[in-house]
Order: sequence, then structure tokens, then C-alpha cells
Amino acid sequence: MISTTPRLVRLVALIAAGMLGLLSVLAAPTAGATDPDSRPHVPEKWQWGAGTVDMILQGETSLPFVDDDTCKPSPQHPNPVILLHGTGGTGADFVSHAASLVNEGYCVWAPTYGKGLTIGQHTFVGGTTSIQHGASLEVAALIDHVLAVTGADKVDLVGVSLGGVAATYTTKVHRPDSVGKVVGIATYWGLGEVTPDVGPLTEAFAGSAAFSPFPAMGELRPGSEFHQRWLGESGSPFVPGVEYTAITSDTDGLIPAAISYVPGHGMRHIRLQDGCPENQSSHLTQINDPRAVDAVHSVLDPSETRPLRCVPTNGLIGPLGPVPPR
Repeated sequence: MISTTPRLVRLVALIAAGMLGLLSVLAAPTAGATDPDSRPHVPEKWQWGAGTVDMILQGETSLPFVDDDTCKPSPQHPNPVILLHGTGGTGADFVSHAASLVNEGYCVWAPTYGKGLTIGQHTFVGGTTSIQHGASLEVAALIDHVLAVTGADKVDLVGVSLGGVAATYTTKVHRPDSVGKVVGIATYWGLGEVTPDVGPLTEAFAGSAAFSPFPAMGELRPGSEFHQRWLGESGSPFVPGVEYTAITSDTDGLIPAAISYVPGHGMRHIRLQDGCPENQSSHLTQINDPRAVDAVHSVLDPSETRPLRCVPTNGLIGPLGPVPPR
């Protein structure tokens, strides 16, 4: 028979309490972690520039629930999403995409990369620096950061125009094992024959760097150091195992179909006018087009079965009437 003493009883109690405390720490979620499915609904706005105006008026530097390092991905949406704007844009340009993704339970980041003009705490012109020596390094560092704070294995990248180039280049050259999907909206993939009838971008490719004050535009010319490194020995910008999707509009006068989608490379293609001729989105308005937002959802979530919304749009202001909910 083992005799017990008050001292022994207290020792056993302390050990038991310590073990229970340790188990509760191990079982509990990370301190301060945000459940993406518990966030309040974010109003979805469809006007270009609405995100920037809201952030300035509200004194914020990010869209609601975006760039949240405490967000922990759910099993349904395990890959955090990074949204990459185009030349002269900012992360706030994704006001529609970001709100919709947040409302669907994604962890979302929308940085302003390649900063060009910053006033106070706000950057109004991004995407102006070299992709090779600047933007891609910023995006790669952000991928590392997002994976570290969320514990995710991979991120998904959604890029508009130059953002699609930054996404594809960064994946190919810097982080081929850290990206699950790349979605390019109105973007250039480094492939396709550049001919005089392709459109205004022909001058950007064939002209000198003096065409634009933005170094990134000069890098896009076929034969440039950037372009050669992008395609590499394989002659392809794509990484095996990464899923690529091109979202295009027939009424994009800057990056037409001849170079915004190149068949035969295993890419998925979503044409905004398929089943919706009322969609007349231009290069400018595709970033906040309801059909493009739905297309992104359909790519990121394989279980997504809802039809893409068909809302009459034009190339200047976007939706011409009320946008129904998803």
C-alpha cells in the first residue's frame, strides 16, 4: 500500500495540471488566428477605383480582411490567394475580387508591388519597376511570407495584365514548388506570334524602352534578357504540375486573344463572351467584371458549379446595371 502525503498529492496535481495545460495549447488554434468562414460579409463593389477611394476615406492600407497575417486557410480553401495588379495599378484595384473571395472564405493578399508613386501611406501607381530585378523578387518574398504565416503548402496567384506576367515569371523562375494555380486575366504569357495586326502592344514589344517610362514594359519585348530567362531552355513559361488559366475578352483592345491565350499548352481558357455576348469588358474593366470574378472562383475551387453571371458591361464603366449576388 502506497502512502500519500499532502506534498505528494500537490505534486501529482501540479503535474496533471501541467499536462492538461500543454494539451490545451497543442489542441488550440494559433493565438489570434482568424477563421475565414467567420468574417462578416464584405460589400462587393464593381466600379473601377472604388477600392482606392474607400481605403483613403477610411484611412486603411488594405481592403477589408485582406493582407491578414492571422488568417488560417480552411480545408475547403487550403491555398491562400495572392492578387497581382497591372501596370500603374494597386492592390486596391481588386476591390471586387477581394471582397468576393473573402466572402467565400479564402485567405487573400492583394499587395501593391513595383511601387512608383507613394503619397503618405497610400501608393497610387504600382507595377512600374523591373519585373526581373524588382517585382518578381517582391512577389517571391510575399509567397514565402504567406506560406510561413498560414502554414499552407502552396499559394494560388491571380494576376491582371502585367500582374499575370509577374505571377507566371515568379512561378517559373523563383517559386516553382510553391504555387498551385496561376490565373491570368487579360495577360500576356510570353508566347504567340507578334504581328502588325495584333494590336497596340506590338509597339511595346517591338519598340525601344523609350516606349514607356516603366522598365517592365521594355522587358516584355521578345528577345529581351527578361523574356529569354522567362521562357528558358524549354521555350515555355509554364511549370509542370502548376495549373494555368487564361481569362480573356474579345473586346480587350490592348492584349487581344492572339497573345492572351495560346492553345496547345495545357492551359484552361475562359472567354468572357462565351454564353454572354452582352459582356463587352475592355482591358481596363476586366479586373472588376462579375463574370471574371466568377471565372476565378470556378478555377480556384474545383467543386464550384454555379454558372458564371452574365451582366451587360462596357469597356469604360463596367457593369451597366445591378449585379446579382452569386
